[in-house]
Amino acid sequence: MVCAAVAVETKADSVDAVDSMEFDVHDTEREPRFEIVVDTVSRAVSRLGVEAPVVAEKGEFYNKPDWIVEGALGADFKYVETIGERKAVGVAHHAAYAVRSLLLRHDT
Repeated sequence: MVCAAVAVETKADSVDAVDSMEFDVHDTEREPRFEIVVDTVSRAVSRLGVEAPVVAEKGEFYNKPDWIVEGALGADFKYVETIGERKAVGVAHHAAYAVRSLLLRHDT
């Protein structure tokens, strides 16, 4: 599993800038548990060095209520509310997928 944490500047309907990007990898062949996802996201986000809420789609944290995710992360958290936030999450997904592809290619 590859987690990409992306610090972005957004408007309501767009991503204006990507300020920084960090990654964390958890090597597993099984679907990771909620706690593993939280730990992986926390490590990637902490490397950004930015004080901003973590934003994700509900499925990323097994559809847990936002207050549970926020408590587990120990950081401000919210689910996507705007088109700009959705696009920011899309940037993170593309980056994580690209890193995962490189890692898989390197292992073969």
